[in-house]
Amino acid sequence: MSQEEYALANDYNTNSAFLNSVLQKLSRLDIELKGLQDMFKDCKTSAGDTESQRQEVDVNINHELDIIRKELYTKLNSMLDQLKQHQVHQQADALKLQQEISTLKKEKLDLYQKINELQKRIQDMEMTIGQDPGAFKN
Repeated sequence: MSQEEYALANDYNTNSAFLNSVLQKLSRLDIELKGLQDMFKDCKTSAGDTESQRQEVDVNINHELDIIRKELYTKLNSMLDQLKQHQVHQQADALKLQQEISTLKKEKLDLYQKINELQKRIQDMEMTIGQDPGAFKN
């Protein structure tokens, strides 16, 4: 073999070895890329699952909140009804007390008037006794 042929063969072998090396690297990169694609699909599926789980949790939370709102609304209405009943009873009691106070004031006024009448009668009697010394003798 001549030097030129040897150089060409050597270049071919060198180029061939380089090409083989590049092809092997490309093959490895292709395998890694497929692995990464699979991993990405898994992550995407996992993210989808996580999203569906989050939506499910949101639905459950909203459901629980609705239940709590209904219970609170029911309890609030019950408390309002009890307060209204208590207010009605308080108003009835207040009306009774006002009537009793009015009755007592009337009785007090009547007693005061009777006392005044009795005091007048006593004064009249004292005046009569003072003018007629024998008025009470039998």
